[in-house]
Amino acid sequence: MDIGILFKEKVMEIWDDCIAKENNPWQNKNNFFGNALNVSFPFNPDKLIKHSVTICKLISLVHNADTYDELRFLDTGEKWSELRQPVSFLMALGNALQIVEFKNPQENWTKRERKNPEITFKL
Repeated sequence: MDIGILFKEKVMEIWDDCIAKENNPWQNKNNFFGNALNVSFPFNPDKLIKHSVTICKLISLVHNADTYDELRFLDTGEKWSELRQPVSFLMALGNALQIVEFKNPQENWTKRERKNPEITFKL
């Protein structure tokens, strides 16, 4: 099995474990929130912290990306996702831990940037 498939499976597994599954999770002030393109996800803080080291390792494997769409590629150049949804899951997990964020405030995005914003890493 290649690294891209394993990478995607790990992202999906961690996101599924960390996503807050209670009723009205956006109202729980204890939840951590992670932003991705046009979406914000509420995460269970205990589970997010439990997976934090692995999330950091996953983010470190895509940290050469300059834009949101470039997150689809591992630093080796291998594409790990054809779809944006898994990329959004990874971005949100990293954003909730404050290790990846959008480079510019969303209200300042150009028309082009709204489709594929620049990102920055804090590893």
